[in-house]
Amino acid sequence: MSLISSILIGALGGITTVFLLNAFDNKKHNVKTSEKNLGRIPSQDETKLSSVVAIKPALFIRTATGKAIFSKEDSPSITIHKQSGIVEVETNKESIIFSMINIERIDYDPDKCNVYFEGE
Repeated sequence: MSLISSILIGALGGITTVFLLNAFDNKKHNVKTSEKNLGRIPSQDETKLSSVVAIKPALFIRTATGKAIFSKEDSPSITIHKQSGIVEVETNKESIIFSMINIERIDYDPDKCNVYFEGE
């Protein structure tokens, strides 16, 4: 009986060791989708650097299905219509309408983006 117990304890210890080694293996988790880099995968040249500076966009909208990033060159202006529940973004190229229900997060740079609130 003690032989079977020893084998089971050894097997559990081995499995635990494998899980711990995989958890601390940074090579498998080198592509991170954090808010800092907005899901951008660094190029091969950038991966050699110790740190990569990510420039904050003028407007960043995260929805349930994806992300929309507008730079200061797009000259974005965002209008939030509270009564109708829509968010309208106008750039120098196009106009995009989002539903407030799908929006999880809005970040904007007040120096580079105009924000308007309509309705109460």
